[in-house]
Amino acid sequence: MLGRTLFTLFTAVAIGAAGGAKQDTSRQRQSSVSKSRSAAPASFSQTAGGMRLKRFIVKDPQLGVEAFRFLMPADWKVDGGVIWRANPSRPATVSIRIYNPRGPEEIGAVPDIPCVWAATLPALGFPQGSFYLGNEVRPPVGDALAALRTLVLPRYSAHLPGARIIAQEPLPEMAQAVAAANYPELQGIAKFSGGKVRVEYQYDNRPAEMDVYGVAASWTTPIQGVPMTFWGVDGIRYSRAEKGKLENQFKLLQTVLYSEQLNIEWLNLYSQVQRMMVNSQMEASNRAVELSRYLAQTNHQISDTIRRSYEERQVAMDRAAAKFDRYIRGVEAYRTPFADRPVELPSGYRSVWANAGGEYILSDNPNFNPNIGSTHEWRSVGREP
Repeated sequence: MLGRTLFTLFTAVAIGAAGGAKQDTSRQRQSSVSKSRSAAPASFSQTAGGMRLKRFIVKDPQLGVEAFRFLMPADWKVDGGVIWRANPSRPATVSIRIYNPRGPEEIGAVPDIPCVWAATLPALGFPQGSFYLGNEVRPPVGDALAALRTLVLPRYSAHLPGARIIAQEPLPEMAQAVAAANYPELQGIAKFSGGKVRVEYQYDNRPAEMDVYGVAASWTTPIQGVPMTFWGVDGIRYSRAEKGKLENQFKLLQTVLYSEQLNIEWLNLYSQVQRMMVNSQMEASNRAVELSRYLAQTNHQISDTIRRSYEERQVAMDRAAAKFDRYIRGVEAYRTPFADRPVELPSGYRSVWANAGGEYILSDNPNFNPNIGSTHEWRSVGREP
């Protein structure tokens, strides 16, 4: 089942560089992204002692609806979006980079890596490195840290010149939170582990550092009497900054990740396409996804089952955010009159303002008033008690 989009979904995006890893474009169709127009005074910027965040909407042209939205710095840019691929159980993923066009700062995620292994697969015509039902055929590599070192980082090595790992940390509670939010049906069946590695490398001829996060999962089930291990790396996301400044970006990373809101209409259509692909037992490993015949059969009416699933997912996501906060601190929850649930924003600012367009201004200037010179109404918001 599709989990949190920025968590598990976040093509052409490389870890830490534009362009991304080489992908099989015959199996993928990338979404478009659309950004909201800024309603804040043009004179306000980060140099004015604060930060302005705007809402960004990612649309999926294949399904014709908004997929999800999130908050980002108003002067940053976005590349990437929803990716459709030849995997019946998980036909959609996300690859996205959110970056400062004037510096090395970047936050984003790359597609999850679903894998499968059985000792009999090579003899059946599926050697290591091939695809079986949309999953890469390769033996499990161990826990999350091993997967990040031996599978994820080598995949993007061409975009990480001179990279070396300078630190690594297991994150067991993060793995538990992701498992509860995204894989409730595998609780007690699969093994989950989480981890973070920090790499140092040259970006634009200057030293940069990047934290790369991931959650590894593995479970074995018999298929036609043969034990088959399904495993993979999920929630692959990253944060990059100039060397020595990465810690300062932690709270912005968390704000981006946990401001994400999945569109229930998109989830409804996605679930239908996924179900039809699984039911047809589509041998996606040998040909491209033929989305058109599935999309034509989708129904925009949202069932009670989908609605309940969506609501349960939101609750699980909030729990995951609360646990992840133990590792990436520096945010506070705010309640605004324009949102139906609290929003997490970077802490340490004297005042926070919001408007109906989903934008936020955080300021250290006690005399700053965004209503001066603006054609939109801004309201001061307080912290969640």
